[in-house]
Amino acid sequence: MQLQPGDSVLVIPLNKSGIIVQSLARNTFEVRIGNLSMRCKCQDLRKIEKKKSKREEIPKGAFTSPAKQAHSLHSAPTSIDFHGKRVHEALEALDSALDAALRAGHDSFRVVHGIGTGKVQEAVHKRLREISAVKHFKVDEGNAGVTVVYF
Repeated sequence: MQLQPGDSVLVIPLNKSGIIVQSLARNTFEVRIGNLSMRCKCQDLRKIEKKKSKREEIPKGAFTSPAKQAHSLHSAPTSIDFHGKRVHEALEALDSALDAALRAGHDSFRVVHGIGTGKVQEAVHKRLREISAVKHFKVDEGNAGVTVVYF
């Protein structure tokens, strides 16, 4: 199976569709599912063949009803994973992920930053202190590579 950036794929373990952003290493790809990016092995992906139609020119969600928009907000993710991300990439993704979680009415959100050098965690904590909607946050007691944010 030949996968390449731009291909639509099904991430089998999650049963979610996404788009391949880039090839990382042999048989490993960065896949974007909504606002989230993740690393996936080739065996966890199945290429989705797109049917060509005139409707493809209209972006999905461009003309959704308020009821459908409300439903999609409640299906916002409750966590984001920054493994392999640089500080600036993580901060850009953090803002949009927190915004989606707030709009969906979530009362908490998990940020998986890993342990590593601590630069991403430090930057995430600094940004969280600047956001007025964040009531408080703490490092997960069971995993020092995760910060739990409370709204």
